[in-house]
Amino acid sequence: MNFIRKIIIMSCLTIVLSTAFFTVFSDTTSNNNYGDNYENVLNTREFIKNQNEILGTNLDIEYQDIIAVEAIENRLVEAEITKLLQVKAKEKEECINYLILRSANINKIELIKDKDILEIAEIVRIEKLSDNYVKNLTDSWAENAYNTSEICTTPLEARPNQIPEAIMQSYSLETPNMQIIAGATSITDYIVATDGSGSHYMVRSYTGYNKASGYFTIPTYSINTSLGTKHDVPYGFFGLYTNDNQFGMDLGVGFDVDASGGSTWFMDLSGYVGNGSGTYKSVWKSIKIVPGTKVYIVAKLERKTSSELTTVTVTDATTWTVLGSLTYDTVADGAYKAFYTSNTSFGNLFVNREVSLAFPKDLTRLPNTGSYIQNAKWDTVNIYNATGYGLWTSIQTNFAHRQGRTQAFCNAVNVTVTSQWNNDSTNITY
Repeated sequence: MNFIRKIIIMSCLTIVLSTAFFTVFSDTTSNNNYGDNYENVLNTREFIKNQNEILGTNLDIEYQDIIAVEAIENRLVEAEITKLLQVKAKEKEECINYLILRSANINKIELIKDKDILEIAEIVRIEKLSDNYVKNLTDSWAENAYNTSEICTTPLEARPNQIPEAIMQSYSLETPNMQIIAGATSITDYIVATDGSGSHYMVRSYTGYNKASGYFTIPTYSINTSLGTKHDVPYGFFGLYTNDNQFGMDLGVGFDVDASGGSTWFMDLSGYVGNGSGTYKSVWKSIKIVPGTKVYIVAKLERKTSSELTTVTVTDATTWTVLGSLTYDTVADGAYKAFYTSNTSFGNLFVNREVSLAFPKDLTRLPNTGSYIQNAKWDTVNIYNATGYGLWTSIQTNFAHRQGRTQAFCNAVNVTVTSQWNNDSTNITY
């Protein structure tokens, strides 16, 4: 508590956001999987904990763990770790000062995790938010983190093997057998006879990326509710997948109609984790949201010293109020393995961006239900690697395609691309 107030008193409020925190894309070559040397992990974490107390840097345990990952991956010696700790504390201090200068409430900032303070400052900078929106974002982030029930009151009823099954059958366990063309510049059709989940428009990155952010416009829609729990599901989301088909998560927003005829938009985190021998667990977390006309979605995977953490945060892009946040920790949530990515270079992880009109797996269904979505628009989409970020362009893109069980499902998808591959609008009509 007192630490933040001391920052304000001592700082001249000349804000220079650290170039170490906000950078453009660059290469990283570390390939040390620290998960194989747990004694080194314990020693590094203990050293950082002690130095944090000695130096009075006041970084929380979770952020100390993130620093430990960087220290171990780069094989830093103790003097270098101490310097790194001081640099990270300075970055946090600069971000706090920046947010306070931009009208953020100090009492709310005190409730937010250190790593999330940096995340908020990054969003403010990238999206060029005005001061009143900075306050909304920090206030609601704190409330969402510590009193979720006030933000999202009713959990969406989980229906096993519905949306998760649809998404998994869509592409998770099957890597498209397509020629990789550096810098994809066109949309191709991809017909998968075993895909009984509907029509999809997908943009996929190369490996080496662990995060994406962007605006998603809530589409105009009409859903054939006579199908009951098998109704078509409008869905806009990012996906984080390893190229060995052992880990895959979709993170975004969708529309649901329950058995009583009630309807709601929801945000979710759904997918699968594998054990490497053909056995998989389904993952499903979801909460209801009231999204307004446009949302801002951030999806990311972070490596910790003993597990990996996947997070999706959805914010109303008109008011900049956080609607909800969901996480999946490979250890806390019971995955088969603690680590699915190869290292902090994320050399085996890619990102998807998708719009779909999905349904529970059905290999006989035709695209003739009368359901549709219009103007499902993604814009200002950024993609991130371990060292920076930038607009998602053809340089990062493996492919873009329309996907379905038959050509008819592909033809149901109409995409207008404004800027490859960070701004486009999708209509899907059955």
